[in-house]
Amino acid sequence: MHWRDVAWISLSISLHSEGLATRYPDGVCVDVESLAFPLSDYRSEVAALAMDGWLREELGLPPVGIDVNFSESTGSYSFTWGHGQNPFADEWPFPTL
Repeated sequence: MHWRDVAWISLSISLHSEGLATRYPDGVCVDVESLAFPLSDYRSEVAALAMDGWLREELGLPPVGIDVNFSESTGSYSFTWGHGQNPFADEWPFPTL
């Protein structure tokens, strides 16, 4: 699995940390065996959305504000992360300080 996928999956799990800690006070282990998607449509952020959907469907956790919208006019996706900011910078080249 690509490191970006792992980072985004981890973010999604962390956004659900309160619900997970309440339901599983002794801890929980999430084992992701595979993540399949068409390479032509690859966006690393989708790994977070996939994990969010799985956690809500399989464990009954409430939504935490993760969402995606597609703009047909621009052909781009916009993501919402529940806390109002983009947690990672995937842009290249990275901005200089």
